[in-house]
Amino acid sequence: MTIQYCSDLHLEFADNYQWALETDIPVNGDILILAGDIVTFRGLKYRREKYEPFFKRLSENFQAVYWIPGNHEYYKSDIAENSGSFREKVFDHISLLNNQIVQYPGLRLIFSTLWSQIEVENEQFVFEGMMDFRLIQSGDHLLSLKQYRSLFERNLAFIENSLTEPFDGKTIVVTHHVPTYQNYPPQYSNSKLNSGFATELSSFIQQFHIDYWIYGHHHQNVEDFSIGNTRLLTNQRGYIHLHECPDFDFGKFIDLPSPDNN
Repeated sequence: MTIQYCSDLHLEFADNYQWALETDIPVNGDILILAGDIVTFRGLKYRREKYEPFFKRLSENFQAVYWIPGNHEYYKSDIAENSGSFREKVFDHISLLNNQIVQYPGLRLIFSTLWSQIEVENEQFVFEGMMDFRLIQSGDHLLSLKQYRSLFERNLAFIENSLTEPFDGKTIVVTHHVPTYQNYPPQYSNSKLNSGFATELSSFIQQFHIDYWIYGHHHQNVEDFSIGNTRLLTNQRGYIHLHECPDFDFGKFIDLPSPDNN
């Protein structure tokens, strides 16, 4: 089985969406994984017809597409409505899901936004510097630091509980947020906002049998790397108007052996 993957398409921005419509999408995978920040829930709900041509291409070319929400999906929406465990069909062959496990013969996919563990010493910088706390609604108020921490704790607990279950085959974890500061983009090395993007989970990762961990969020494509026996992968598009991620590759994929060859 072949798994194609990308993230941070940000189709809510006109130049990103125009690029997506005009760009060939190589079909190298049986499955396509969209690791968050694809388009906002609000845009999908109220401007569905605008985005349908793009998603129709995906529907027609992949056996299955799995899309997890990033933080931007929730912008100008109420996170209380769909931040827990859910799975819904949004287009033919396209599932929007969070805190879910999908299994195939010899393959387990664990999907979760994850969020991040905000450092106490930098929480005010993160709170003031990230749009999450100004654009994500939670009931009758905006998302708070306390609620953000709870999201992270619940998402990480889901991943941990999922990994604790025995499985005979390959395991791929898919998150939007970054699960380590290893191989982190050097231009952000001193940023006080980093803990709004990443959490150091290296020890956690090495406790479990995880073959691959796919992530996105920070808009920098770093080389694939390993933590223990886990290969960490990212393939982010980022903002076209800021000339981010010129090395994005719509066709990036993992080629997995058949179950008989595990």
